[in-house]
Amino acid sequence: MENTNHKLTDLEREVLKYFLERNSIDKEYFGKDLEDLKVTNREMTGVGFFTYVSTTKSFRETRLESLRWGGTRATLNDNLDVGFLIYIDNYTLTTIEGYTYGSTVWPELITSFTIRDLNKDEF
Repeated sequence: MENTNHKLTDLEREVLKYFLERNSIDKEYFGKDLEDLKVTNREMTGVGFFTYVSTTKSFRETRLESLRWGGTRATLNDNLDVGFLIYIDNYTLTTIEGYTYGSTVWPELITSFTIRDLNKDEF
């Protein structure tokens, strides 16, 4: 299922802020509220999503040429643990992926979320 809403969701925005903070990148790198990012497509998979973004900003000065960063997880609606991957290709942020663990369906409505570090001992 494709979603053409061209704005980041609150969850995507907070995951990206968390990524920037954890990688010692200025939290306003993409603008005060990440306004320098444009969602070009959002694909729902049933057990998660891929949000494709475009930006004129480059990570060249941070030396992040290519990266799949998955150091974050969240609890949605107080009971569903999910994970995220941030994709950087050729120094540019390209994709945010969110996924559930196993075959649990991604919720249609997210009323609350808590973001934290991924603790490998939890799985």
